[in-house]
Amino acid sequence: MQYPETIKTALDYIEQNLKTNITAEELANMANYSTYHYYRLFSSV
Repeated sequence: MQYPETIKTALDYIEQNLKTNITAEELANMANYSTYHYYRLFSSV
């Protein structure tokens, strides 16, 4: 499946940091998206 680059980056980050508490807000900030838009982007996949 082809994912947008933003999703690929998030998945890589999550895999590399499985033992830490990662929030959606943190991932959204990394991608320069609002949390709301990031939720929509991630749930569209």
